[in-house]
Order: sequence, then C-alpha cells, then structure tokens
Amino acid sequence: MIATTVWAVLTLICKWLPHTANYSPEIAMTVYLANRYSFLKAGILTLVVVEIADIGLSVLHGYPAFGLWSVVNAITLLFIVAIFANSSSKMRWFNCIAKVFCASLFFWFLTNLGVWLSAGYYPINVQGLILCYHMALPFLPAQLLSGIVFGALWAVMGYISFPYLRVFGHRAKSL
Repeated sequence: MIATTVWAVLTLICKWLPHTANYSPEIAMTVYLANRYSFLKAGILTLVVVEIADIGLSVLHGYPAFGLWSVVNAITLLFIVAIFANSSSKMRWFNCIAKVFCASLFFWFLTNLGVWLSAGYYPINVQGLILCYHMALPFLPAQLLSGIVFGALWAVMGYISFPYLRVFGHRAKSL
C-alpha cells in the first residue's frame, strides 16, 4: 500500500505543478496499479486519483473539474487497467518501461479518437480524423517520454530492496 500511496502522491504533485502537456506519471501509475491489483481495485484507485487531480487543477488553476474529456480519459484509463490487469508477476526493468510506453501510446491514440468523436473540433470523416491526429502529434513526444521516464522510475523503485521492509512488494533479484 505504501507504493500505491507513493504513486498517487507523485501523480497528484506532477499534475498540479506546471508541466509540459501530456507529461505525467498518470499512465505509469495506472499500469502499476493494474499490474498489482485486481481490475476492480486498480480501476477504482486510478479513477479516484485522477479525479482528485482534476479537482485540484480546478481549485489551483481554474480549469473545469469535469467534462466530456474527463469521461474519455476515464474510459481510456479503464481500458489500460483491463489490458494490464494482473499481467505479470515477474516485473523486469524493461517490462516496466515497455508496458508504460505502450500504454502511453494507447492513451494518446484513444483519447485523440475521443476528441475527434466528441469535441466538435473536427469534421466526422476521414479527413477530420487525420487532421485530429495531425494536430495531436506535438503532444505525442511528451506522452511517450513520460512513459519512458516514469516506467523507468517504477522499475527502479520496484527493485529497491530493503532488508526489513518490502516497500514495493518485490525483492530485488536482478536488473
């Protein structure tokens, strides 16, 4: 539970501090929770942390706390939880980074599909879909970089071994 709290606090701090768009530990936290808990528990924890972050952004910066975008994000995060729920008991450093990187790419792809379908910014045709993804391309590098960085952080934190305390539920075997 300590590791879950660390990820939740890290996610909240990173979401509330000024940062590059789409650079957040939110996806890494989601994949971590999905890998660690059942679908139901991981889904609930993910949604609670993300909604607390959105409410905090509303209070701190005046952003809207809820909207159609938050529904699209929530559904996408639940898809990620479903994909990675109990996916592996053996977590190697490369697996952590690869899972979060793939989940980040999936998140970018699905949320932009949601923008195209629901926001009304683009025509609902092939040209509108292409334009939507084209306009979202500048956000992709930050999304993928955050996946690599926070996936690596998860890998490093997950393999730290404490002699009397199993902080992250894993014992260091080999990196």
